[in-house]
Amino acid sequence: MSLSWRDPVRVFVSGDEVRIRLGGRSSAADAQPCALGVPAAEGCVTALRSLLARNDVGRARVEVVLSNQLVRYALVPDADLLRDAAERQAAAMHSLAHLYGEAAAGWRVAHDMADGFLSMVAAGVDAALLAGLESVLKEAGARSVKVRPALELAINAASLPRAFHGWLAVLEPGRILVASVVRGSLVAMRSHRIRSDAMAELQVLLNQSRLLDGMEDAGDVIVCAEPAGLPEMREESGWRMVPLDFTATSKAPSWRANSVRIDFGTHRRELRPAELVILAAGVAALSFAFVQYGNAVNERASLQRSLAEADRFTKRQGPALETRGLDKASTAEVQRANAVVARLSVPWDSLFMDIESAAGEGIALTGFEPEAGLRRLRIQGEARRFEDLTRYLGRLENAPSLQNVFLTGHEARDRGLTFTLTADWIRSDEAARP
Repeated sequence: MSLSWRDPVRVFVSGDEVRIRLGGRSSAADAQPCALGVPAAEGCVTALRSLLARNDVGRARVEVVLSNQLVRYALVPDADLLRDAAERQAAAMHSLAHLYGEAAAGWRVAHDMADGFLSMVAAGVDAALLAGLESVLKEAGARSVKVRPALELAINAASLPRAFHGWLAVLEPGRILVASVVRGSLVAMRSHRIRSDAMAELQVLLNQSRLLDGMEDAGDVIVCAEPAGLPEMREESGWRMVPLDFTATSKAPSWRANSVRIDFGTHRRELRPAELVILAAGVAALSFAFVQYGNAVNERASLQRSLAEADRFTKRQGPALETRGLDKASTAEVQRANAVVARLSVPWDSLFMDIESAAGEGIALTGFEPEAGLRRLRIQGEARRFEDLTRYLGRLENAPSLQNVFLTGHEARDRGLTFTLTADWIRSDEAARP
């Protein structure tokens, strides 16, 4: 079977078998058992190569889902304190190395990029396994390859309430993973082999979590599994069963509370429509800033010429001003000259430098306007989250050329919020006013 590059392809990889589905949910999945007695990486890659020999992926976009059997997890607390992607990646690698020791040295590490929980999910997979899977898919002609853990699919499919207080269990053949969630915050994750009855072992794990994670008052349980592996619905209240299909393609999860987005792939990620809109808005804002800067430079030159004319006027009118009062025309000319001097005194270079360096991830500036007479600057922009705006205000407060930064207004929108703030500017040779 072959398909065009527009059709999605999903591959599910576990330690026992590899499955592939071409097209949507209506198409059937093809499975290939993994060879026994060989390393997991070799067995999985060999099984995938066999599947691709009879399933032509063409130029399709391929999404690989890794079983929790092949992924190791850790939680990074207080992830909101990490400043950028580099710090988040370093924290993820450190947490996995601290938990699993030297084995983590050979892993490819990825971290949650959705910011749906206070604690960040870090995940590690054998680098040789990922490299082999990506290489085989690229050789088969895949346009792009994304690699995600099964835990991500389960969390996003469960649609956890913002204040969820209980457990999320992911069942696979021979493996169970239990995540403890305390009022919307991930506090622990444990993965175990299933040796007998899955539901009986799940109940044991829940009892352990009540003691170890301080969840004596929790009662809600969400069980995610493929339809064939879902146990019968329990009669107890608070239990919910969520069917999963690891080979069914789906849309990428949106940035919302209690969602997870992890990608092990090394490919160039294709931007989603929402990200393209944000990028376009950022480019437009940057272009507007350049236009504003060019206008300011031109206006500065014009004002300098006006100042020279005003200076010549003052010299011509000097003797007359000593013997008689100013008429209306002269008074207006002098006031115009004073306004020119005030606008020329704005330290444009230092203001542009400080405002540009303060802007960071999640902030897009849409305009600014100086009030020379008040030595004040009005700044307008957009923020993805209120936390991004709060950090931006802090960075402006620390800018050498700004002080007295105040948020004068903000308005929530569908994709973030708009804001207006004011700040007093000072010259580099002046001391900051209290």
